[in-house]
Amino acid sequence: MPFVDLDEQIVAAEGRSIAEIFKVEGEASFRQLESVFLNKATSGSKAVVSTGGGCVLSSGNRSLLRERCTVVWLDLSPEFAANRAEAGGTKSGKAKAGSGKAVGRNVQVPDVRPLLAGGDILERMRALDIIRRPLYRECADLVVQVEGKTPAAIVEELYAAMD
Repeated sequence: MPFVDLDEQIVAAEGRSIAEIFKVEGEASFRQLESVFLNKATSGSKAVVSTGGGCVLSSGNRSLLRERCTVVWLDLSPEFAANRAEAGGTKSGKAKAGSGKAVGRNVQVPDVRPLLAGGDILERMRALDIIRRPLYRECADLVVQVEGKTPAAIVEELYAAMD
């Protein structure tokens, strides 16, 4: 199946980064774009669709996900997510070598994560987790714990669960 990353689709269509969209138009405008692109990505032929973490904030998006998709939640703790973000990890799960910085310090976060820019990453991750975790749970057909697992092990677990 083809792979569709909603954030990449939005950036390509808008000709600017997610951080720039947030800065100029605000989060609400970005979330509207996200909903449009989710609808497009889930209305055609089958695809693997990667959403941003905030996609579930919209009840309409959650309905689309439940109705049109098999939703896999790659679950990780805020602490693990903060370490990954500080190490330069991307949404796709590819991480650079660790930065050696302690979790919670003020560090520069790539502009693909404007909600984490500036301030204490761990604190922000925990706050987002409190809001989003119940919404992820509401949508998820399958939950895979990813901490301490290699990407290959996660894929094997997914294949086994979806068999």
